[in-house]
Amino acid sequence: MKKRVMSTVQWSVVVAGGVPRDACKPADCGGALAGDPIGSLCDCSKYYICLTDNVISDTPITCPPEAPYFDPNIPGFCGNDPSNCPTSATGSCPVMCADLGSGTPPAPIIDPTDCTKYYICQNETSDPIGPVTCQPDTPWFNGAECVSDQAGCCAGSSALCEPYCTVDDQYKQIIDPLNCTNYYICMAEGPPSELYHLSCPSGETFDMTDGSCSAEAPCITLCNSTDGGGMTTGSGDCQDTMTCTVDGSFPKCTTCQKQYFYCPSNQGEAYVMECSGELVFNTDASYPYCVLPTDCPHIA
Repeated sequence: MKKRVMSTVQWSVVVAGGVPRDACKPADCGGALAGDPIGSLCDCSKYYICLTDNVISDTPITCPPEAPYFDPNIPGFCGNDPSNCPTSATGSCPVMCADLGSGTPPAPIIDPTDCTKYYICQNETSDPIGPVTCQPDTPWFNGAECVSDQAGCCAGSSALCEPYCTVDDQYKQIIDPLNCTNYYICMAEGPPSELYHLSCPSGETFDMTDGSCSAEAPCITLCNSTDGGGMTTGSGDCQDTMTCTVDGSFPKCTTCQKQYFYCPSNQGEAYVMECSGELVFNTDASYPYCVLPTDCPHIA
């Protein structure tokens, strides 16, 4: 695993041509027939439709929460088996330069602790340059570009929830995206085995920069167990901000609303996230998850 350097030095970054738009969209149908689904190049939850004249649909279709993985071999094209997904589970929100794959031109990777920033990789073996901050009119980085919709935010995204070993990760250790004190040993490319799901010694957290446990490493939780997405609806008695003291997800409102607070660590300001689809965030802090409106409040 290539070390990721989180430098405190301020960089001046100029990227020729900027961050490429539609980086996840295939260039054409690639020989598929009109009406066939074409998977996103970097997000296993999305797919495009092949139109006439070898043209790809403008906007991807997102699989629903109950069947989150694209699978071209089943009716409806969405299922529950991530092994059928043609791209890496970490593909839509790359964390390290090595996640981009060999032969990749200069491309961005996320800052897992701040959705308003990203880094630039010159190639898959380089140390990242940055951070670069998104502009105020497009403040959220979605894994490929800065966008105006916070639903595309990578921090706490479901795209980071499934651990995945790349070819370069073999016989190395990777962080557990759900728990900063746990890690996996990668024995082969693909999802790691639970047999090699281990914990750091007491008082230590997993350091993503060198792939080992450390008493000095900050706690970085890549994934929250709920999804971001959708539009905020309704009204309620809601806080505007929250200062993090522990990591996790927390109600933003005293009534059942779509927005909630997400803390990737035990310090700093919380991110405001949104539940996907029709879901709302539970008001009972003992069960900090998105639930159906008919099940809110859900008492654990």
